[in-house]
Amino acid sequence: WSQDSGISINMDTLINPKTPLWLKIPACTLEPGATYDFSVEMQTIDPPLETSSASITLLVIEEMFDAYIENGNQQHPAGKDLILNGRILYRGTCPSTSNAGVTYSWSCEKLTDQNSAPCSDPQGIFNQPSSISSLIVPAIYFSAYDSLKITLVITKNQYSTATAVSSISVTPDPVI
Repeated sequence: WSQDSGISINMDTLINPKTPLWLKIPACTLEPGATYDFSVEMQTIDPPLETSSASITLLVIEEMFDAYIENGNQQHPAGKDLILNGRILYRGTCPSTSNAGVTYSWSCEKLTDQNSAPCSDPQGIFNQPSSISSLIVPAIYFSAYDSLKITLVITKNQYSTATAVSSISVTPDPVI
């Protein structure tokens, strides 16, 4: 076996002498987004000597992930800013998965009995991709008894997208 292109890896650790035709690549060895080319050449040891070769190209995809909204699905008092945090939850086990290239985009809808409408957005905080995972919705954006549907879309390197939705019920300010 030989590596013909891609980020250099130690081929000696991938080949087992007992099964030389197999190339076993452990999880988390290859870099997401990278392309690797490998080739193998085989030759019979007994006459008649015959040779055969094969090659393979591997395009490594980003690790799959889900979006999660911390403090989502809650009752929230009117008159107090709403603070939500988005998290990217990787499905795999690679310990060095990078958050480089991750963007968070939040949207909001006010729900009524029959329909929904986009939340007013005087400060332009919604539908703006950002590398910041948190969202602060000022208290002026909602009133007591509003029902809000907050959606978070997480994108990584323009390839992978995950969505999470939370329902916020705005309650009257507590009496002090």
